[in-house]
Amino acid sequence: MAKTTAAAVADYILAYAAERNIPVTHLKLQKLLYFCYGCHLARAGEELFAEPLEAWPKGPVQPGQWRRFNSFRAAPITVVEGAIAMAEGVRRDVIDETLDNYLRLDQWLLVRLSHGMAWAAARGDLDPQERCNTRLDRTLIAAEFEDMLKEREAVLDDPEDWPLDAETPEIALPMAIDGENVTFSLSSAEVAKLADAMASSDFSRAQRINPKDAA
Repeated sequence: MAKTTAAAVADYILAYAAERNIPVTHLKLQKLLYFCYGCHLARAGEELFAEPLEAWPKGPVQPGQWRRFNSFRAAPITVVEGAIAMAEGVRRDVIDETLDNYLRLDQWLLVRLSHGMAWAAARGDLDPQERCNTRLDRTLIAAEFEDMLKEREAVLDDPEDWPLDAETPEIALPMAIDGENVTFSLSSAEVAKLADAMASSDFSRAQRINPKDAA
C-alpha cells in the first residue's frame, strides 16, 4: 500500500532543495521523484506513492506532476515555501538520504542515471526520442534499486574504492551500464567538477533533445 502521494513527495523535494539553496527544474524534479520512489521501495519494501511512472524519452516520469509543473519549462520551480512534513509511515530517513546523494547532481546526469533496467524494459525497442507512456514495472524497479543499493554499500565499505583526495567518498553513485550496476565513488570536488562540466552543456543539449518537453 502506498504511503503518500506523488504531489506530497514533490513538495517535500522542493522544500528540501529550497532549504539548501539548490534550484530544481521540472526535469530534475521528475528524476528525483523516481529515485525517491525506487529507494523507498527497495529499502522499506513499500511503494512511496501509487501514481504510475511512465517510460518517457528522458527517463521515468510521473505524468500528474509533469502536468502540475510543466509551465516552468526549464526554469527552477519556485512555488513551494517552508518545511513540508511527510505522511506517517514514510521512511523519511530513506528520502533524505536519497536526496543527499542525488540532489546536487546535474539534471542531465540524473537523466542518464534513470535509464536503468526498469525504464529500458518498458521502452523495449523504441527509438530514443519516440514517445512512450508504458508504465514501469514495480517488480523491476524494486530489483534494480535493491541491486544498486547493495553495490553502493559495498563501495562505501571498501576504502580501496574511495577517491584519492577524500578520507571517505562524498557520493557513491550507482549507474546502469550494459544491464549491470556499476558504482562510482566521488569526492565533493569531483562532484562539483562534474556538475560544472555538465551544466555548461545544458542549453545546447536541451535544444537538441525535444526542447518543448522538460521531462
